[in-house]
Amino acid sequence: MKLFYLTLVFCLGSFCSAAQSADVLISRIQKAQKELQAISYTLHRIDTFTSGTIWKNSGRCQLDLREPDSALGFRFWARRDDYNGETLYDGKVAYAIEHKNKTYDAITQAAKVHHALGSPGGQMVFKDLVRLDTSKVMSMEAKEEADRYLLRFLYAEDKEYSIKDRYKILYIDKKTLLPVEAIDHLIYLGKKQSHHYRVSDLVLQASPASFNISNKDFLSSYAQEVRKPNAKLQALIGQPMPAFDLVSFDGKTVRSADVKQKAVLLDFWAVWCGPCIASMPKVQALYDKYKNKGLEVYGVMTEKGDEEPAKLWAKKQSYSFPMLIGNEQLKEAYQVNAIPLYVLVDKEGKIAFVSEGFNPELEAAIQKVL
Repeated sequence: MKLFYLTLVFCLGSFCSAAQSADVLISRIQKAQKELQAISYTLHRIDTFTSGTIWKNSGRCQLDLREPDSALGFRFWARRDDYNGETLYDGKVAYAIEHKNKTYDAITQAAKVHHALGSPGGQMVFKDLVRLDTSKVMSMEAKEEADRYLLRFLYAEDKEYSIKDRYKILYIDKKTLLPVEAIDHLIYLGKKQSHHYRVSDLVLQASPASFNISNKDFLSSYAQEVRKPNAKLQALIGQPMPAFDLVSFDGKTVRSADVKQKAVLLDFWAVWCGPCIASMPKVQALYDKYKNKGLEVYGVMTEKGDEEPAKLWAKKQSYSFPMLIGNEQLKEAYQVNAIPLYVLVDKEGKIAFVSEGFNPELEAAIQKVL
């Protein structure tokens, strides 16, 4: 990894000597991409997260671009080497297939098809290879080397989400004029996050007839996965709220015993959770509307090791309800298996409402317990 880091630093420092304009190079790349019909490749991927966790994965992917659709712009089949399953998208439905349990999940809504790219197989789809998106690029630079071109895209800071120093470096093969490697980098709450993609075994004139995209034999013998509600979570309704003794972001101790005879809303969240962050303004609005009627709201940060990034994020926001540092015992007691999780407790100290994900019915539930 040390050699990789030195190479990256060198690349960043040498873009000033670009041999041709970035605009011209991008036009050539996009022209080459438009001529693609069907390709297959092996992807090697390294993901470095703000927590310091590093994932290294590889796998195979097939892309059919002959009939671009509005959701992704291509059909695909992909499999990650370490996972006994695969993901395919036939232009209408995305399937995440698990061979061990002989089950599959299906996404039929076009607006949600992109979620399939987060599945183990979907992680092997390298979109820059076939669709170069420059819509949010603030500035760009190009550089020519002996056997490849380098493109660097710079993006604007996102002050709302505390994202800065975001850039992408693309390595363009001179023969194919396709991006065969990319580094996507940003700083989030003072910590680095990066994704490194590298393509090998690229087949440009692949035969779609040999692809696995149209193979849906699993439909006749595998069972469709049915998403069931969290039974253990639902069983908490009507039960006394599990006791807690936590410390807030500003160092104060908050105990469940201190909120007797009050309605309490617990918002379990994590700093890396997009839906959690997106729903937080709605929680603040509920707090503003009902705090004078006896509603207490506490945000509960769930992930160990993310305390400092979470505190830094919260400091830049304007939320007025307390933020608490959770622990594993609390997560187990409240059945925190998915976030955001909302737990509403009535004035008698019993759990009245639970929801994985923000639910519009939460406000009506609050009104009932006040």
